[in-house]
Amino acid sequence: MKLKPLIAALAFAAAASAQAQTVFRMDFEQLNDLDEIADFYAGNGGPSWGATFSMDSLAVKSEDFGGSGSFSGQQGENALIFLQGSADVTVQSGFTTAVSFIYSAQTGANASVRIFDANGNLLNPDNTALGSTGNDVWGTFSFSFAGTAKSLQFGGAGNQVVFDNLTIGYGDPLGELPPPIPEPSTYGLMLLGLAGVVAVARRRRT
Repeated sequence: MKLKPLIAALAFAAAASAQAQTVFRMDFEQLNDLDEIADFYAGNGGPSWGATFSMDSLAVKSEDFGGSGSFSGQQGENALIFLQGSADVTVQSGFTTAVSFIYSAQTGANASVRIFDANGNLLNPDNTALGSTGNDVWGTFSFSFAGTAKSLQFGGAGNQVVFDNLTIGYGDPLGELPPPIPEPSTYGLMLLGLAGVVAVARRRRT
């Protein structure tokens, strides 16, 4: 068995996985009605995904489930609203490939989303507007891009746009997420194991 090419391939895969970003979806289901999201998705009560929300970003439970939100048709019980209509979401490590979500925007809400890289460059200059859907009707936004994004800026009339299933690194906010990429430490353990196999094989030859 030729071990050197296999070890080289695993080393390359480990390096690639170190640069790969995590795909995750924020559905706001773990939060209570009118909870401020803030750094919940950065490990402060929720998953440690490094995602932080600016002020006035709230999780809202639909009135269909006994909450204060006058909307229905979302995925699950909760969704996301911005009280001031404009808010930022920042992913500390950055993310690649795509961003997607579902949303419901009242007529005249002028809803929008802008995707920025770490240098403040707009990645979707021709695809920022989110069309009005009407009450309790949900549209889908999906945008794929090259490079690494750092933040999202949502705009529109305050409390007139609702978002759900905010999906980072993947272009389908409703489909099953792809399996996670193994951590570099996993590849490291595999390389250590192969190194042990190589050492044993060499001893047997001598």
